[in-house]
Amino acid sequence: MVRRITILGATGSIGRSTLDVLGHLDE
Repeated sequence: MVRRITILGATGSIGRSTLDVLGHLDE
């Protein structure tokens, strides 16, 4: 359970960073 939460948290952070980069490129 803890591992899953950690993985989801890491994936979420990476996803946010990716969205930020894509957002800047889109501008």
